[in-house]
Amino acid sequence: MTRVLLGQLGANGDCLYTTILARQIRNDFPDAHITWAISSQCAPVLVNNPHIDAVWEIPVGDWGQQETMWRVFEREATRRLLRHDFDRAYLSQIWPNNFQNFDGTIRPSILRSYGRPITVPIENVIVLTADEEQRVEDFVRRTGLMNHEHRILFECSPKSGQSFVTPDLAQEIAERVYAELPSASFVFSTHLPMSMRHPHSHHGGTLSLRESAALTHSCTLFVGAGSGGTVAATSTAARPLPNIQLLSESRSVFGCFSHDFDYWGLPNGHMLDMTEEDPGHIARCIVTACREGIVAARDGFGETIPVHFGYYVELIEMCLLQKHRYLDAAQSLLTTVERYGWHPRLAGFARDRLQPLLASDPGWTFPHRRRIAEELGDRLFSAQLSTAIGQDS
Repeated sequence: MTRVLLGQLGANGDCLYTTILARQIRNDFPDAHITWAISSQCAPVLVNNPHIDAVWEIPVGDWGQQETMWRVFEREATRRLLRHDFDRAYLSQIWPNNFQNFDGTIRPSILRSYGRPITVPIENVIVLTADEEQRVEDFVRRTGLMNHEHRILFECSPKSGQSFVTPDLAQEIAERVYAELPSASFVFSTHLPMSMRHPHSHHGGTLSLRESAALTHSCTLFVGAGSGGTVAATSTAARPLPNIQLLSESRSVFGCFSHDFDYWGLPNGHMLDMTEEDPGHIARCIVTACREGIVAARDGFGETIPVHFGYYVELIEMCLLQKHRYLDAAQSLLTTVERYGWHPRLAGFARDRLQPLLASDPGWTFPHRRRIAEELGDRLFSAQLSTAIGQDS
């Protein structure tokens, strides 16, 4: 029996993405015993997961302890590998030690840690328990949700910085929608306390993240903020809903679900992206989606999130260059270029910022690590040569 360790401590949305990897490992090693190491904060997302055999819960008191506890876990995982408690280990968490897999988006960067093809469905796995389903049914009945024509589930407190949405802004948007659609009802999906301003509004904080996925079966529209709630709402436990994503323009495609779906070849015609922060504009979009459908709303309000690399470079600077991990930065850049090509910002970053530092990386002493630098130099030279030839012709 192959004993496999999967390490993904947080966050909730990232752990749900990693359920695809657990499914792939089970597919590739049907008889394996799979242990998932996960933070105590996120462990509930794994309840009833059919692809794992054991949970190694790492105690994490608050988000400020995440980096410290990852490093503690990583050391202990290494010790257990050396003791042969495990035969294989896949540490998929991007931050803080796997940014060499990062391409500017989340799900591909997590799954890239496997180093093998992903052949299972690209679906975040949630398998609800009977108790969870009952709690959602009780919530729907208690709130009278089904008495309303338009039932809108609104993710409104993202932790990951992909969106500008706050609970206060969400309620302001809802009030504007109510003025146009008296038959609407909003459920605000958030861990934060909220005081409802309208009798048709309901606080969804009594439901877990997993249960919010089940709630989609009773809703007609999802408004998301590119965070864990959206990951849950696009899981196996959810019903695909017309989906409006409110995203921060400065983050580019970091948390853009339509971009991610397109990468994996998944249908994304039910998704609409917006970076406009005006609550009136957002409310008009929601009203249009309710009255005329998501296609009409996308035609009138949807945006194509531009791919730019300012936020990517910022993260690579902070997480790799400031820690003298220059060869890991080169690996990340090669991965990103493989996906997007030699964008001028990437080429400039490689040439002016990264290449002068590569030889000072502590890993330079190892020939296989130096080959990363050589590959980066060769590919950058070829790209510049091709550009020069194109200009001459």
